[in-house]
Amino acid sequence: MTKLSWNSFYQTGVEIIDKEHQKMFEIVNDILTKVDEGVDKTQIQEVWNQLVSITESHFLHEEKMMVEHRYPDVSEHEVEHENLLSELKEIQFRYPMDQITLNEHLIEVLKKWLFTHILNSDIKFTDFLNLETEEKQS
Repeated sequence: MTKLSWNSFYQTGVEIIDKEHQKMFEIVNDILTKVDEGVDKTQIQEVWNQLVSITESHFLHEEKMMVEHRYPDVSEHEVEHENLLSELKEIQFRYPMDQITLNEHLIEVLKKWLFTHILNSDIKFTDFLNLETEEKQS
């Protein structure tokens, strides 16, 4: 399966958010590698658990920043987070019971969702943060 490739196109200009996004890319790539290599399902599940954990942590971190900076679209952003996390947790639950496979279509849907979220919602939020920072420095 095609791996995710982090590049400057995905950078938000907020270092901590970019680092967290990069870590998520790394974990997804680790999952893709393990699926391609046909490793034991338990090993894939362990990495998937890491993805869910870091995603939860990242979302909480972003949402805290949004509240602190009075981001006007925080509610919409939280709904997106809830939807993605719900999808990740559903896979986390169903995969070990053979109710779902990590096929290329499923992975592509998740990658697209991740890209769309970063390039639209996260960039919108970080543009807001960056503008706020610039205004304070003026």
